[in-house]
Amino acid sequence: MARRVLGTVRPRIIALTIVLAAGSLSVGAAEPKMPNCSGLASVPTSGLKEVQELRQRVSTGPFFKELVRRNGETSSCRVEVNGSNITLILTFRRKASLEARANASIEYFQQRMQLQGLDRPQAIKLLKKNEKDAFGAQGCGINWQQPSEESPGSEPDAWEVVYRGDTCNCQGRLVYSGNALVALVSSSAC
Repeated sequence: MARRVLGTVRPRIIALTIVLAAGSLSVGAAEPKMPNCSGLASVPTSGLKEVQELRQRVSTGPFFKELVRRNGETSSCRVEVNGSNITLILTFRRKASLEARANASIEYFQQRMQLQGLDRPQAIKLLKKNEKDAFGAQGCGINWQQPSEESPGSEPDAWEVVYRGDTCNCQGRLVYSGNALVALVSSSAC
């Protein structure tokens, strides 16, 4: 009887060991992790869920993954909450950063990635990935072949190339300082 019980237990132990080993392998290849953020202590309990959802959305998105790939882990993380507005600010080495803003009450979401060394084709490719991440395989209708406008930026010698879609006021922006591409912005408000 003992031999029969051991005979059925051993395959289960082996199967469990394989499942656990596979799980630990996938953990090693898991998504880059979001660090603990300063400012969480001042977030009202009612806003913690929205902050966690924003952190999750950002940490699985193309902008965050690209920054981690190029610069390694984040140097710092800060959360700010002002009423329904949540801001998440991540910094990386080499003056790279990612700032995400969200307001669930108006379905607003914006990410601004500052990163040196991107050329226009790489930037457009990353903006397209971000569009699909936010809206699914069909995106939000942005025509990436033709920008809808070029406008002066907020800094002297800065200018922006804006691409607009037809769903949720979605848009992608290339931000230049002189001739250098310095930031990408993706936003939508439904």
